[in-house]
Amino acid sequence: MGSPSPVVVKCEDGARGRSAFASRDFKAGEVIISEAPLCAVQLSSSRSKLQVCSYCLQPVGTLLSQLKHFAGKANREGKGESALDSLLDDAGFPLVSEADSQLTPIFCCSSGCGEVYCSKTCAGLGLESGHHFLCEPTPSDTPASNIVSSEQPVESLKKYSASNQECFWLAACIIARAACTLK
Repeated sequence: MGSPSPVVVKCEDGARGRSAFASRDFKAGEVIISEAPLCAVQLSSSRSKLQVCSYCLQPVGTLLSQLKHFAGKANREGKGESALDSLLDDAGFPLVSEADSQLTPIFCCSSGCGEVYCSKTCAGLGLESGHHFLCEPTPSDTPASNIVSSEQPVESLKKYSASNQECFWLAACIIARAACTLK
Protein backbone atom coordinates (compact mmCIF):
# COMPACT_ATOMS: atom_id res chain seq x y z
CA MET A 1 0.00 0.00 0.00
CA GLY A 2 1.25 3.52 -0.85
CA SER A 3 2.11 6.25 1.60
CA PRO A 4 -0.81 8.14 3.16
CA SER A 5 -2.01 11.31 1.48
CA PRO A 6 -0.16 14.44 2.67
CA VAL A 7 -3.50 16.28 2.76
CA VAL A 8 -6.66 15.16 4.55
CA VAL A 9 -10.06 16.64 3.68
CA LYS A 10 -12.54 16.64 6.54
CA CYS A 11 -15.36 18.59 8.16
CA GLU A 12 -14.57 20.43 11.38
CA ASP A 13 -17.21 20.90 14.03
CA GLY A 14 -19.05 24.14 13.41
CA ALA A 15 -17.30 24.69 10.07
CA ARG A 16 -19.17 25.44 6.86
CA GLY A 17 -18.21 22.48 4.73
CA ARG A 18 -14.98 20.63 4.21
CA SER A 19 -11.46 21.89 4.72
CA ALA A 20 -8.02 20.58 3.78
CA PHE A 21 -5.51 19.81 6.53
CA ALA A 22 -1.86 18.73 6.38
CA SER A 23 -1.34 15.20 7.67
CA ARG A 24 2.41 15.71 8.08
CA ASP A 25 5.12 18.38 7.84
CA PHE A 26 6.28 19.40 4.37
CA LYS A 27 9.74 20.18 3.06
CA ALA A 28 10.34 23.59 1.47
CA GLY A 29 9.51 23.42 -2.23
CA GLU A 30 7.67 20.09 -1.94
CA VAL A 31 4.66 19.73 -4.23
CA ILE A 32 1.63 19.04 -2.07
CA ILE A 33 -1.04 18.66 -4.73
CA SER A 34 -1.04 19.07 -8.49
CA GLU A 35 -3.99 18.99 -10.85
CA ALA A 36 -4.90 20.24 -14.28
CA PRO A 37 -7.12 23.32 -14.46
CA LEU A 38 -10.76 22.82 -15.40
CA CYS A 39 -10.34 25.56 -17.99
CA ALA A 40 -7.79 28.22 -18.90
CA VAL A 41 -8.29 31.22 -21.17
CA GLN A 42 -6.07 34.09 -22.20
CA LEU A 43 -7.17 37.45 -20.84
CA SER A 44 -8.38 39.80 -23.55
CA SER A 45 -5.98 42.46 -22.28
CA SER A 46 -3.02 40.25 -23.25
CA ARG A 47 -4.58 38.79 -26.44
CA SER A 48 -3.48 41.74 -28.54
CA LYS A 49 -0.01 41.74 -27.02
CA LEU A 50 0.94 38.06 -27.14
CA GLN A 51 -0.23 35.24 -29.40
CA VAL A 52 -0.54 31.99 -27.44
CA CYS A 53 -1.87 28.47 -27.94
CA SER A 54 -5.59 28.47 -27.23
CA TYR A 55 -5.29 25.17 -25.35
CA CYS A 56 -2.08 25.28 -23.27
CA LEU A 57 -1.38 29.05 -23.42
CA GLN A 58 2.22 28.55 -24.61
CA PRO A 59 3.51 31.42 -26.83
CA VAL A 60 3.46 30.44 -30.50
CA GLY A 61 5.34 31.48 -33.62
CA THR A 62 8.63 33.30 -33.74
CA LEU A 63 9.89 36.37 -31.96
CA LEU A 64 9.36 38.28 -35.20
CA SER A 65 5.77 37.03 -35.58
CA GLN A 66 5.10 38.05 -31.96
CA LEU A 67 6.50 41.53 -32.64
CA LYS A 68 4.31 41.81 -35.75
CA HIS A 69 1.29 40.62 -33.77
CA PHE A 70 2.00 43.24 -31.10
CA ALA A 71 2.63 45.96 -33.69
CA GLY A 72 -0.66 45.12 -35.38
CA LYS A 73 -2.44 46.14 -32.16
CA ALA A 74 -2.03 49.83 -33.01
CA ASN A 75 -3.55 49.27 -36.44
CA ARG A 76 -6.46 47.25 -34.98
CA GLU A 77 -7.18 50.08 -32.55
CA GLY A 78 -7.18 52.66 -35.36
CA LYS A 79 -4.03 54.42 -34.18
CA GLY A 80 -2.32 54.12 -37.52
CA GLU A 81 1.06 52.63 -38.25
CA SER A 82 3.45 52.42 -35.33
CA ALA A 83 7.21 52.90 -35.44
CA LEU A 84 7.53 49.16 -34.87
CA ASP A 85 5.33 48.49 -37.92
CA SER A 86 7.58 50.53 -40.18
CA LEU A 87 10.72 48.92 -38.77
CA LEU A 88 9.30 45.43 -39.36
CA ASP A 89 7.99 46.25 -42.84
CA ASP A 90 11.05 48.13 -44.12
CA ALA A 91 14.03 46.11 -43.04
CA GLY A 92 12.65 43.15 -41.19
CA PHE A 93 14.17 42.72 -37.79
CA PRO A 94 17.91 42.29 -38.40
CA LEU A 95 18.80 41.46 -34.80
CA VAL A 96 16.78 38.23 -34.78
CA SER A 97 16.67 35.61 -37.51
CA GLU A 98 13.45 33.63 -38.03
CA ALA A 99 15.28 30.31 -37.52
CA ASP A 100 16.85 31.38 -34.21
CA SER A 101 13.67 32.81 -32.74
CA GLN A 102 11.24 29.91 -33.21
CA LEU A 103 9.04 29.52 -30.13
CA THR A 104 6.64 26.89 -31.49
CA PRO A 105 4.92 26.45 -34.84
CA ILE A 106 1.50 28.02 -35.34
CA PHE A 107 -1.40 25.69 -36.13
CA CYS A 108 -4.57 27.61 -36.99
CA CYS A 109 -8.03 26.26 -36.21
CA SER A 110 -9.13 24.25 -39.26
CA SER A 111 -12.50 26.05 -39.27
CA GLY A 112 -10.85 29.44 -39.69
CA CYS A 113 -12.18 31.05 -36.51
CA GLY A 114 -8.83 32.66 -35.72
CA GLU A 115 -7.76 30.57 -32.73
CA VAL A 116 -4.20 29.22 -32.89
CA TYR A 117 -2.45 26.23 -31.32
CA CYS A 118 1.18 25.25 -30.71
CA SER A 119 0.76 21.72 -32.06
CA LYS A 120 -1.67 19.37 -33.77
CA THR A 121 -2.02 17.66 -30.39
CA CYS A 122 -3.20 20.87 -28.69
CA ALA A 123 -5.54 21.60 -31.63
CA GLY A 124 -7.08 18.14 -31.19
CA LEU A 125 -7.30 18.51 -27.41
CA GLY A 126 -8.89 21.93 -27.88
CA LEU A 127 -11.60 20.43 -30.07
CA GLU A 128 -12.12 17.54 -27.64
CA SER A 129 -12.49 19.96 -24.72
CA GLY A 130 -15.16 22.15 -26.28
CA HIS A 131 -13.66 24.47 -28.88
CA HIS A 132 -16.04 23.11 -31.53
CA PHE A 133 -18.96 24.50 -29.49
CA LEU A 134 -17.38 27.96 -29.44
CA CYS A 135 -15.84 27.93 -32.92
CA GLU A 136 -17.85 29.84 -35.49
CA PRO A 137 -15.97 30.60 -38.68
CA THR A 138 -17.39 33.28 -40.94
CA PRO A 139 -19.30 31.42 -43.64
CA SER A 140 -17.73 32.19 -47.00
CA ASP A 141 -20.48 30.54 -49.06
CA THR A 142 -23.43 32.26 -47.36
CA PRO A 143 -24.97 35.09 -49.41
CA ALA A 144 -24.63 38.48 -47.72
CA SER A 145 -28.44 38.88 -47.77
CA ASN A 146 -28.79 35.88 -45.41
CA ILE A 147 -26.40 37.29 -42.81
CA VAL A 148 -28.25 39.34 -40.19
CA SER A 149 -25.04 40.60 -38.64
CA SER A 150 -21.49 40.41 -39.92
CA GLU A 151 -20.42 39.39 -36.40
CA GLN A 152 -20.79 35.79 -35.22
CA PRO A 153 -22.52 35.23 -31.83
CA VAL A 154 -19.37 33.80 -30.27
CA GLU A 155 -17.36 36.82 -31.44
CA SER A 156 -20.05 39.07 -29.92
CA LEU A 157 -19.71 37.20 -26.61
CA LYS A 158 -15.91 37.56 -26.71
CA LYS A 159 -16.17 41.31 -27.33
CA TYR A 160 -18.81 41.76 -24.63
CA SER A 161 -16.70 39.77 -22.17
CA ALA A 162 -13.59 41.78 -23.00
CA SER A 163 -15.34 45.10 -22.42
CA ASN A 164 -17.39 44.07 -19.37
CA GLN A 165 -16.57 40.91 -17.45
CA GLU A 166 -14.17 38.28 -18.75
CA CYS A 167 -15.85 35.75 -16.50
CA PHE A 168 -18.58 35.40 -19.18
CA TRP A 169 -16.07 34.00 -21.69
CA LEU A 170 -14.54 31.75 -19.04
CA ALA A 171 -18.04 30.50 -18.16
CA ALA A 172 -18.75 29.76 -21.84
CA CYS A 173 -15.50 27.74 -22.05
CA ILE A 174 -16.36 25.81 -18.88
CA ILE A 175 -19.86 25.02 -20.17
CA ALA A 176 -18.42 23.84 -23.51
CA ARG A 177 -15.93 21.62 -21.68
CA ALA A 178 -18.65 20.22 -19.44
CA ALA A 179 -20.80 19.46 -22.49
CA CYS A 180 -17.91 17.43 -23.91
CA THR A 181 -17.53 15.36 -20.75
CA LEU A 182 -21.25 14.62 -20.62
CA LYS A 183 -21.28 13.03 -24.09
